[in-house]
Amino acid sequence: MESKISLITMAAMIGTMASSAQTSAEQVTAFNSATGVSIMPAALSSDHIAMPYIAQQNDNETEFSFYDKNFRRTSGFSVTSVVNKSITEKREIRPAILEQRGDYSRPFPGTEGMTFSLEGAKEVLLSLGYDESTYEIRKQDGNYLFVDATNDYFFIYDIFGKRYPTRYACLTSEGELRVTYETSYYPTGNFETERIPYGEPYGSTVRLSMLDTPVYVTDTGSETRVAVTTAFFNADDAVEYIVPVYTPYTVVEENGQSDYAMFYDIKDTYMPTSLCVKSDNGATVATINFAEYYYPGSIRLFEIGDIKYMSINYRESDSDMTAVYRIDKSTGSLQMACQPAKISVSPSVVDRSIPVTVTLGESNGKPMTLAVTGTDGVCHLRRQLAPGVSSAEIATGSLPSGMYVVTVSDGVTTTEHSKIIVR
Repeated sequence: MESKISLITMAAMIGTMASSAQTSAEQVTAFNSATGVSIMPAALSSDHIAMPYIAQQNDNETEFSFYDKNFRRTSGFSVTSVVNKSITEKREIRPAILEQRGDYSRPFPGTEGMTFSLEGAKEVLLSLGYDESTYEIRKQDGNYLFVDATNDYFFIYDIFGKRYPTRYACLTSEGELRVTYETSYYPTGNFETERIPYGEPYGSTVRLSMLDTPVYVTDTGSETRVAVTTAFFNADDAVEYIVPVYTPYTVVEENGQSDYAMFYDIKDTYMPTSLCVKSDNGATVATINFAEYYYPGSIRLFEIGDIKYMSINYRESDSDMTAVYRIDKSTGSLQMACQPAKISVSPSVVDRSIPVTVTLGESNGKPMTLAVTGTDGVCHLRRQLAPGVSSAEIATGSLPSGMYVVTVSDGVTTTEHSKIIVR
């Protein structure tokens, strides 16, 4: 009964919104989130995003139902929106490289004043319960060292150090059998390059979202998340949506250190290493592959003039980056804008008179030209940047309210970065 009442209420809401030509993207309403139902208004869509729809979450699927302005259902389809995957988590360490100081020893108990051959020393140890499976024999400077073979690691306060086995007996070159009764180890501040297991692995479950809902940004700065579109990626009648594609991926995170080890959390999990723009008819409109992975939920759709763009945040070479794609509406293909330099703009939505900082990444050693262009195609600012300049400030006080795109060019290629919205 609750679901039926919700649908009736939303029918009234969508009728009201459809009757107002001035309904803005800010009026998108999520109704009764506890039921998993969300709604998108008609006035937002027109020929930009999609027809009015209701999205109903059912277990691991999302069902989309599309309606006309009289709230008559016209079509619908379902997609798998969530999957559960089993993953493995574990901890590893890089042991500290320790320095050994002090070599305090005394005659092995009961052997004072006696000398032994190697075989005789073995018999003494055997009589005390140490057979040859419990130690290794190493020769050093004419002495024989009986090294504990039952514990591979030096152990202090539950922390592993470098593999320093405990030397508990020594047959000297003079035949004296001695025992090491105290040896001190000190951190050097350096660590081994190889990680070793620390504790037992354990299993857990990760919940993966299989439906990425991008943010649609209007030229007034209004934003809303819209899961499906009929017109943004191409001109056909199909409904498009974005699907993350996950592959096995090992995530390694440093998690502190002590004098005796550096700690790492290791997670054998899944990460979205690519994405697909899919149609409700099963076709794949476009695919983007990433060297590492992208961040679901970071996709933004916007338009500069009559050109449509999609920006995506992704991870590569230990850095967070943003890629901007120009959408070819005739084919649905996505073409990355040329990037002579990696740039970021902050903040992206400002009130007039608040300056905006453009941060440039690695320079290619050439002079650069920074330009700010409005949706009317008019260039409102152009500035020359010398080689090696790492950032530039844009004064927004003289810019009329609206949306602008920031470009950086080296004279051959041009970066079309995401927009600045001046309110």
